[in-house]
Amino acid sequence: RPSSGPYLVVIRSHFNADAITALQVGWGMMPQRSLSLSPNLLRAAVISAPVTMLGDPPRRVDEVLNIKLKITLQHIEKLADEFGWAPDGGDDGPFELIKTKWIPRLDAITFDADLNDNAS
Repeated sequence: RPSSGPYLVVIRSHFNADAITALQVGWGMMPQRSLSLSPNLLRAAVISAPVTMLGDPPRRVDEVLNIKLKITLQHIEKLADEFGWAPDGGDDGPFELIKTKWIPRLDAITFDADLNDNAS
């Protein structure tokens, strides 16, 4: 389509679900006006294997990822309510604003209490 941007696929591989941060999860979930409508709608998928993580107690990877996704999405929604669209370098302002508004808040999110609650 004439209004569509270039097709882009980003693959992120993580070997340890416990080491994934909210910033890593939330980076692709920041609402950007230029990626909010078809044909440029941003889409994401999570694929995980193996099912069980090593450690004590053993946990399911999908449960750990779902907790991190849920918490990060809740924070993203609050940030969107507070700041509006995440700047994408277009009409919403320079990309530099992501560094001052979005990244510090995402980087401050921790999952420890929620993951520990789920382990018991």
